[in-house]
Amino acid sequence: MHSKIFQILFYISFFVSCYSQGQDNVSIHGFVKSEINDKPIPYGRVRIGQLGLWTFVNSAGWYKLENVPPGKYTVSFISEGFITKDTSISVDGPHDLKLDLAMTSKSPVNAALAERDIQLNTPRLLHITGIVSASYSFRDHRFEKEYGVKYYSYGCVSPPEHCLIEYNRIIFGYLDNKFGTRWRNYVREDIIGLKK
Repeated sequence: MHSKIFQILFYISFFVSCYSQGQDNVSIHGFVKSEINDKPIPYGRVRIGQLGLWTFVNSAGWYKLENVPPGKYTVSFISEGFITKDTSISVDGPHDLKLDLAMTSKSPVNAALAERDIQLNTPRLLHITGIVSASYSFRDHRFEKEYGVKYYSYGCVSPPEHCLIEYNRIIFGYLDNKFGTRWRNYVREDIIGLKK
């Protein structure tokens, strides 16, 4: 009888001890997006290396790390095609932490490349054709000549779409400044990021 009571008291004290140890732990949650277009970056990973904790970012760009004890940590955001970002945090209270992050693409196709191409007088308008190669009409060649810009087609393998949009937006601004908006009436409809 005494051993049964001892066992019951042992289990109760064990669970109370476990519960009280986890009371100060918090969750860290937030949204991971592209710094270019504020769109979510799904399926990346968020981790705290010091604790061996990690989780996936869901399809909508949200994540949640649970049961983080008090302390100072580095939270790492990792996603294919983006530069890994490390953020220092301090967990010190009973309140959950919200930590949103804007990720930077690894792609060399970006606003800086567009600015460089403008300076070198080689601006391009980028589009994706997929498995089928792009066909260029007489109208397309005339557009290139009249506005001093070349169409550039990516096939099956292209930089991330948000990088193409970032590049093209700089070129759109360049064309608007140089020619007004009339060029928009003659440009190909499959140019990434163009809204007529």
